[in-house]
Amino acid sequence: MGRHYLAVLTAVVFWGASFIVTAIAYRTIAPLQLGLVRSALAALLFAGCRAVTGGRRTRICRQSL
Repeated sequence: MGRHYLAVLTAVVFWGASFIVTAIAYRTIAPLQLGLVRSALAALLFAGCRAVTGGRRTRICRQSL
């Protein structure tokens, strides 16, 4: 169960940091470029997750939580 709390805490930290980083980034680069960078990072993250899992799809159901 501790793993789930760690995952939620990590998501909250990334979510909260996103607003701060976005505010700083808008001062230095154009919004379109920021969107491109964020999309590219997300694509790399998803590709990495797919490589680690071997392309398997994992179902999360209430009983597994």
